[in-house]
Amino acid sequence: MARPLTVASIETQAQAAAAFVKVGQNIGKILDGVIKEQAKGAVTVIVNEIAKVSDELVPVDTGELKASQVKSVQEEPGSVIGIVGYTAPHAIFVHEGIGQGKNKQRNEKFLERAGNIVGGNAKNLLANLGS
Repeated sequence: MARPLTVASIETQAQAAAAFVKVGQNIGKILDGVIKEQAKGAVTVIVNEIAKVSDELVPVDTGELKASQVKSVQEEPGSVIGIVGYTAPHAIFVHEGIGQGKNKQRNEKFLERAGNIVGGNAKNLLANLGS
């Protein structure tokens, strides 16, 4: 025999439904946090590898350019951004092969080449990230 609905049983059902919705919202927040942390981890791995490869490719006359490397991982709403660059005043000229330095090696586009090398190996770099 079915139990009759009472004010108490309706309130209990409403509380249970509200609690279920709250649990769903909390799970969503947890998943968002996990996904953001995974994205940040992946971007950090890629940024570090680009910085390492670029450091091997950057031409060296005095060492100022190589020493000026900067890298960072920044969280923005809805995304994670990785940055690798060089702050020496002559960085853009060396990268673009403009002008002449003492080092006659053809190492222009060192940062772009590092990105291409790492990008081609990104799947392997990230394979064990979740382990």
